[in-house]
Amino acid sequence: MPEKHNFRAIVVGAGVAGLTAAHCLELAGIDYVVLEKRDWVNSPAGNSTTLWPNSARILHQLGLLDRIANTCNPGRDLWIRGPDGRNIAHTDFLEQVRLNHGWYIMFAERPFVLETLYKTIPNYEQRVRLKAECKAINHTADGVEVVLADGTVEKGDIVIGADGGRGMARNAMWAHANRVKPGTITVKEKTSMRRNFKIVAGITDARPEMGDRDMLVCSDDNRSSFAITQPDQVFFAMFFKLKEPYAWPIHKAYTEADADAVAKTIADFPVSDNTVFGELWANRSRGAVLDMEEGVLDHWVYDRIALSGDAVHSMTPNIGMGANMAIEDIVVLCNHLHALVTKHKGKKVPFADVKKALIAYEAERRPRTYQVMEFSHGITELQAWTSYKLKQFTKWVLPYTSKTYFPNAIAEVIRGAPRLHYVNVPGYPKGKVEWDDEKRVSSSSFTTPAIISAIAAVGIGAAVYARSANLLGR
Repeated sequence: MPEKHNFRAIVVGAGVAGLTAAHCLELAGIDYVVLEKRDWVNSPAGNSTTLWPNSARILHQLGLLDRIANTCNPGRDLWIRGPDGRNIAHTDFLEQVRLNHGWYIMFAERPFVLETLYKTIPNYEQRVRLKAECKAINHTADGVEVVLADGTVEKGDIVIGADGGRGMARNAMWAHANRVKPGTITVKEKTSMRRNFKIVAGITDARPEMGDRDMLVCSDDNRSSFAITQPDQVFFAMFFKLKEPYAWPIHKAYTEADADAVAKTIADFPVSDNTVFGELWANRSRGAVLDMEEGVLDHWVYDRIALSGDAVHSMTPNIGMGANMAIEDIVVLCNHLHALVTKHKGKKVPFADVKKALIAYEAERRPRTYQVMEFSHGITELQAWTSYKLKQFTKWVLPYTSKTYFPNAIAEVIRGAPRLHYVNVPGYPKGKVEWDDEKRVSSSSFTTPAIISAIAAVGIGAAVYARSANLLGR
């Protein structure tokens, strides 16, 4: 049993980040409560959750990996096709990820992931307060108080905001920061998260003719389809580049009728060489449309409030890193909190030290998150052919480089992921690529195959583009 400490965290939101926080705080011996305004943890937003090996390693530490993996199937191949469904590139990308990192990409239904995280929390019915809507966060002389809609008050040392981009934790932190120091949170920062793409997504029954363990991408000018096939179901989506991007405070909510209307406009667009979008949409079990937010905020913390997940960053779902980055946020935050309470050995932690720990969390997470967000945006732009160069790159470079380009590029993202410092659970499978936190840094690390592959791909791409431009008189 972990040592108990004189410290309490109030977690706002019971999504992936909030429920992961419960597990990490439990293992750190830190008292906590999770507050969720809904009557259940199953969020209405999102159909699927993609869990990469960086999250699998953390789930292994939490003792949850096998439970979630048992409902998922290892993938094999990536197929990239054009707007007519014809193949452009084919690689065993999904298998290469497993070989590189010791575990496969898990494509799971979001409700199952949330319920698993929830019901495996010790005393979960007491630790997670449902129908507990937060109305205010107040800083006091020696802590913080969260006032709930029913009039009750939760007291603690910090608040972990895990209730998303439109949740109250971020708004409360912004208001508090500007009261303490006017101008801290600027309009520029508030509007830095922009919506550039629309997505229509759903889940349907298995389609054997599409394959049963594949990732499928069909690209066209300013749009693309995406599908993950499994033996029992298919996750599918269609992305469009918005003609007029927009930002906070504008929020557009779409109805089921709106989703149907959008789906009709793309019913004949291919999702494979033998299936069109309309066939999947007509047989969906769930589906929705939304405008995707992208961006990373400058301020993640202020005084006793720390934001995580969608409350502080958001990215396109084309590489499925959103939930993974939320899990990483919580792991890094809890590493700093565990070090903090361990240092004070059961004594009350001074406010100055709390601030230092939260600032260190932000400093560690922000650069990596921004890089992953930019990488995700780049993949979305590539798949949606948002420029002539990207279209030519897909047609003329990827057929020759995709077998190494994608596995090596994603390896650079995965290998730098954090893990819990205070939990040692042996037995996680080893892959060909070492984790950055498990190896000694040497000069050779600056000439990795991924960097060499990227340089080669860029060089070939530039040559192909120049040749194409000359042929077309551009």
